[in-house]
Amino acid sequence: MLSDYELINRLSQAQVRHLVHQDDKQWVLFEDHDYLWLTLDTVVQSIMSKTEPSKLMLGYHHALLPHLPHHFESIIELGLGGGSLIRYLCDRQPDLKYTCIEQSQQVIDWFNDYFNPSQCQVKVLAADACAAITELAPADVMLCDLFSDFGSPAFLFDPAFYQACASKFSDTLIINLLPRQQDELDAVILLVTQQFKQTPQVIKVENMRNHLIVINKEKPHNIEKN
Repeated sequence: MLSDYELINRLSQAQVRHLVHQDDKQWVLFEDHDYLWLTLDTVVQSIMSKTEPSKLMLGYHHALLPHLPHHFESIIELGLGGGSLIRYLCDRQPDLKYTCIEQSQQVIDWFNDYFNPSQCQVKVLAADACAAITELAPADVMLCDLFSDFGSPAFLFDPAFYQACASKFSDTLIINLLPRQQDELDAVILLVTQQFKQTPQVIKVENMRNHLIVINKEKPHNIEKN
């Protein structure tokens, strides 16, 4: 299996399938014989193997898998990208209730046209994640996988976001953070600790800027009545 570095470097030899300017962003869909790449402003968002669409290609996805519950029936993902986890998880659990919020209609269209060859059953909402989260029904798992200006969006540093998240997952919250500096990582750890009254697990993805911030809610103990 190619490393993240090797996969990303193959872009130099790939063909541009589509290029779209949207607001102040540039979305590009690259393709070669083996892979599709989705990039935002030169940053790789997702990679899909054409022959194995459900295979996870990037290291941070492999890093977060051990932190998902052994069994869960529903998931909310903030940020669609190329839908890598959708393909992976739905291939293994076709009845999984999967809801995804994505702000860019262009990304949604490319997911439907190119990155969902198996027609995974997922509910994709075209909306701003921070604004739409309050309207969502709760799920077992919540994954925040959002990028902005080569880093993480501003609302990840706002206590209101974590207050909104608190009632939207029953088991696990995972945030994929791309801190520009150590103080951004420290700020998110502090906000999460304050909101959930526990220190999160922090996993640094090898050879990547990604940090995974993981919170597991404590399950209430059943009280036996005599």
